[in-house]
Amino acid sequence: MRTFCKYLMVSAGFFLFQLIYHHFGHGVVSNVLRYTWILPLASGLLWFFQTRFFAKSAKRLEFNLLNSSIAAFCVRNILYGILEIAGSDSPYLLFLTAAGFFFAAAWLAASVRDLRQLRLV
Repeated sequence: MRTFCKYLMVSAGFFLFQLIYHHFGHGVVSNVLRYTWILPLASGLLWFFQTRFFAKSAKRLEFNLLNSSIAAFCVRNILYGILEIAGSDSPYLLFLTAAGFFFAAAWLAASVRDLRQLRLV
């Protein structure tokens, strides 16, 4: 439950960040930046349900991989939103997207592996 509260606080921080950024954006908004706060909230719910229903499968490696994926996607969305408002582009967006998918795939593989081990035991 503490972990979900931390995800909730991060989501609230992103929500406040986008509100303040759009307030001073002179009427220019970015939908990607506007909805970035949903990523940590949805991931926190996913982690919460994984630990509730599959308590033995929730390990530190999986937790770190999921957090790395969330961080890469959130930084990518914030950077994309800021650059979209500024009317610019960056090559780092591709690297952040690839890193996010890599960590998400690694988290999924580790979770499935642990779930298979639970069935065999």
